[in-house]
Amino acid sequence: MTGDPMGKSNPNVRYAEIDRESSHSRVHLVLGLDGGSRCDAATGIAQFDGLLRDLARYAAFDLGVTVESDGPIDASHMAEDVGTAMGKALRGAVELSDEVVGIAHAVVPNGDALVLAAVDLRSRPFLAFEAPFSRESVADLATEAVQEFFQAMSLYSGASLHVRALSGRNDAHLAEACFRAAGRALAGSTRLSGRANGC
Repeated sequence: MTGDPMGKSNPNVRYAEIDRESSHSRVHLVLGLDGGSRCDAATGIAQFDGLLRDLARYAAFDLGVTVESDGPIDASHMAEDVGTAMGKALRGAVELSDEVVGIAHAVVPNGDALVLAAVDLRSRPFLAFEAPFSRESVADLATEAVQEFFQAMSLYSGASLHVRALSGRNDAHLAEACFRAAGRALAGSTRLSGRANGC
């Protein structure tokens, strides 16, 4: 992304930028909670890039992610590193925000898959993840990386996140539905509350 892709120079923008370096990779992530029109993902794993774009689109976030590695990219470790950066960015952007709704859920279909996601941004870090993947990988992504991403995101955002597949046998459809449902739940939970009664 070039210029000011997240509009971070504008007043009242809810924005965070995170650099995460581990023994496995170097992650640069930028997040804008008020957008949904821009998502650039370059993790080195095409399938994961697509899932991140789904998450951003359904959350109405602007998102930029780049991953660099000195060696072959391990999908599970990379997903954990990106999830860590995403969680930190989400927490940072919410802390800059006026009061948000905080709790939301969504049920999203994708072909044969149906996934429920619920999030509480003001809870304690917790992930409940149930998705019956039948294969070890989908294209170039290890299916275990899906849970690794959400585990790290929930831990470092300080959020309680539940992702549960209600139906579905196609692993690609399940993975996409998990990210889309989580994105839609994040869209609701990060929405400004607009409460005036102080309750």
